[in-house]
Formats: sequence, C-alpha cells, structure tokens
Amino acid sequence: MTLYVRPLSDKERARLDEIITEPFSEVVSTRAHIVLLSSQGYKSTEIAPLVGRHQASVRKWIRRFNVNGLSSLINAPSPGRKRSYTDEQAQKIVEIALTKPRDLGQPFSRWSLHRLMNYLINTKVVESISHDTVWRILGERGIHFQKGQGWVRSD
Repeated sequence: MTLYVRPLSDKERARLDEIITEPFSEVVSTRAHIVLLSSQGYKSTEIAPLVGRHQASVRKWIRRFNVNGLSSLINAPSPGRKRSYTDEQAQKIVEIALTKPRDLGQPFSRWSLHRLMNYLINTKVVESISHDTVWRILGERGIHFQKGQGWVRSD
C-alpha cells in the first residue's frame, strides 16, 4: 500500500513553501520538499531519488508529518554518531567533485567515488571519510554521477 501525506491546509502548504525557499536548514528543507511532493501525488519510490534519500526515510517523514504536522519536520539532535565533517569540508568536497581531476594533477580524466574519496583523504581535506558519506554529501547538494560525464550538478 502506498503512503501519502494527509491533505494539507493552506497555512501548512504556505509554510512548507517558505521552508523550501528560505535560507533554512537543508535537512528541514528536504523534509518539507518530501511532504510537498507527496501532497502532489508522488509516491515514496518517486520522491526518494528526487531528494537524495532512501524510500524508508521518505516514508518516515511522511508518517511523522501525518501525525505531528509541521513541528515534526524539526527534530531534536539524534544520539547517533556526530557528523565527521564540517560545512566547509562538505563545500570543498563538492568543489573537488566538480573539478576535472587532471586540473588537480591527477592521472585520470574522471572521478570515481573511490578515487574522489582517496583524493580527499590524501590531500587532507578530511582526515577520513567513507564512500557512503561522500555519496550522501554530493547527493544532498544535487550532485549525481552520470555515466560518461562523472559528477555533475543536477540543478
């Protein structure tokens, strides 16, 4: 059975639009985008690739919104592991991913996730980082891998 967000009030829809367009937390903006897409009839399987999240995460935020409304989009910090990179490091990762490797002195013409991860560690952009973290950082910022082109911005 497909899960959709409950019908939105005009006030809720207006606030969700504000959250997406305001300089708001990227995480909260993504959650608001999930809710709006669901209200437009998109399925969680269609929303997930659009927002760079797993289907289970999309369904979680739809369920939370259905129960608690707008306040559910902003949650308390989780007790999980602390983020291992700063906003500045994430921005540098994006810049490097969008730069041709040869322009950075590398002997190849396109980044792979593995090559990018190694470059980030070897050049001390980060002390350590996983493939998944690099993938998530890029996906959150609208950068995806296109076969034959490497990392490209999708906006």
